[in-house]
Amino acid sequence: MIDDLAFRERSENMAVQTLWQTRGGRWQPDRDRVLLTPRQGPRVPAGWTEFRALEATCTAQPAAPGRLARLTGVGIVLLRAQDRGEWLEMPFELEKPFAGEAYLDTVRYVDRGVVR
Repeated sequence: MIDDLAFRERSENMAVQTLWQTRGGRWQPDRDRVLLTPRQGPRVPAGWTEFRALEATCTAQPAAPGRLARLTGVGIVLLRAQDRGEWLEMPFELEKPFAGEAYLDTVRYVDRGVVR
């Protein structure tokens, strides 16, 4: 993800080549796209509990239309943040008391939000 692409020289023109890889994706040159295929089997190790944002009722602040995007093709909910301090909430409940470690996958996007 690119938030800022800056010129290194004084010029109005820029040529950019982007190279990237994705696990589970297959390039379709005739359609100029990558086809992502869902993971097969369990997504978390045995004994773990998973809570998926796509299956939750998420809210965001500000609650403007179009700020939350449910990207089912890649399995995520995206907050289209435009400023610092905006947030996404994903509520969940545990079936029984919990002690141990918890992990949150935020797609390594931390410059505009806070995890609490």
